[in-house]
Amino acid sequence: MRAQEFTQPRSAGCIIVAEDTGRWCLQQRSDSVSDPGVWSTWGGGREPGETLEQTVRRELAEEGGYVGPLKLEPLHSTGQYATFIGRVPHEFEPEINHESKDWCWAEADQLPEPIHPGLAEALSKLNENFADGKKPGRKGLSRRVGIPKKASLTQLSKIAKSSSAEIS
Repeated sequence: MRAQEFTQPRSAGCIIVAEDTGRWCLQQRSDSVSDPGVWSTWGGGREPGETLEQTVRRELAEEGGYVGPLKLEPLHSTGQYATFIGRVPHEFEPEINHESKDWCWAEADQLPEPIHPGLAEALSKLNENFADGKKPGRKGLSRRVGIPKKASLTQLSKIAKSSSAEIS
């Protein structure tokens, strides 16, 4: 993905991954926002003059109360939303605001359902990067987000299916 393409979206968010445990932190959207009840990234709209990275950091502070160390790496971008992997040193307890009704730390292959369609799309892009077992995609990204280095196609398929649940 070219950097220029990744600067276009009006909104951004991140999947948080704890470096010490490899678990992912997601938030469940509250009933007062669009797409209530689905599990999604921490993120939101970009304010004038903000970079996508600044948007992610601000939104994570507002929605999850986290202002600690955060290493951001681009994962997927559409015309509307940029998704990052946000690596933190350790798991933390989010302090959620009105936009979330819950949060969790979960293993990469045991994510809660239902998953927001945009998050499912981003996760499918992550899985596509490593599906052939030969092409490394973004070097080291699969390891950092908890996908086993020698994952079989069956394991990758299970991760993709669990992260692309349909909303009923």
